[in-house]
Amino acid sequence: EMLITRGYSLSDVIHPTEAVYIEMRDIIKNEIDFWGVSGRVFWEGNNKPGVLSVNQVQDGELRTVASVDLDGVMTDVAGESLIWGDGETAPSSSFMPCPAGTLRSSDGSCSPCPTGTYYYEVLGECIECEVGQFNPYEGMVGEVSCISCSDGTVATEKGSSACTACEAGTISNGKEGNGAFCVDCPIGYHQPLSGAAECSRCAVGSYQSEAAQSYCASCPGSRTTRFFAATSVKDCVCTEGTYESWPIPSSDPYECLSCPEGMTCPEGGRLADWFGYSNNTGDKAYPLLQEQYYSHAYDPVFVFKCLDERDCPGGDPGSCAPKREGIACGRCERKYYYFGGKCNACSEVELTIVLF
Repeated sequence: EMLITRGYSLSDVIHPTEAVYIEMRDIIKNEIDFWGVSGRVFWEGNNKPGVLSVNQVQDGELRTVASVDLDGVMTDVAGESLIWGDGETAPSSSFMPCPAGTLRSSDGSCSPCPTGTYYYEVLGECIECEVGQFNPYEGMVGEVSCISCSDGTVATEKGSSACTACEAGTISNGKEGNGAFCVDCPIGYHQPLSGAAECSRCAVGSYQSEAAQSYCASCPGSRTTRFFAATSVKDCVCTEGTYESWPIPSSDPYECLSCPEGMTCPEGGRLADWFGYSNNTGDKAYPLLQEQYYSHAYDPVFVFKCLDERDCPGGDPGSCAPKREGIACGRCERKYYYFGGKCNACSEVELTIVLF
């Protein structure tokens, strides 16, 4: 405290130069004098002739190695040498500043800042690298010594000497994780490799319903998906040329059947989407009739071939040419007759003849 009040910094006191050491010694000799718990505390040699004996344990034995006179001059005892904290016998060695990147150890030697840290010259301290950074070398000077983890790797704690690779199913990059932590791949994505920077979309024909996965599950059977990054088995649909049969509780997913002759089955075709069954309308996919083919609206995949393609235009099940009806659109509606490849309305005379 006395040295601090005289303008010295804390660093000067912790790592004293020889001049600071001499002033510290003079304070002890000439100014320290107070009453403690056990009595008066002072240097009894103040203003009295005599010497201060310097004792040191060497090789397990207590030895008197030097003496200090009242002028502060230290003289080695014949045949003995004072060994300083750094192992040297020259007293000046203990006052020489440690080079940048090192600190004074308890034994007096200069030790380098450990890996995962850097030497901060303003404070004269070793500072840990931040999360997301690492330093594999000892004794490095300046914050630039801490290196950011590369994409796909992280340092989750301060003071790291190396970055570790993200596990399969997780990633890290400058936007996600930023070297501090690994981010799970979202549903519909996967990453089979460790140390990756980006997640990959599930390909068409596969899906992934859970996060942080290393693979995508294939659609069952011959099914596929209409898009990349599918997130559920429900996204798996029947391929073009097949259709999903009427739901059977014991089958999951529903079976895909070959498209019947006379019908066109788009990708994702399913009978449940045919509004004749489900009353659903809109952008739905279901088997459609080709020209010259007919099926009943309530049994859409039981197909008949029509005698005349003009009678059966195709399209939705149950479709017939105007005023045609019945199986395979085989007759005209009531009050109409067939002539010239179409149904024509009966005249009043013709209706009267029929009545009679």
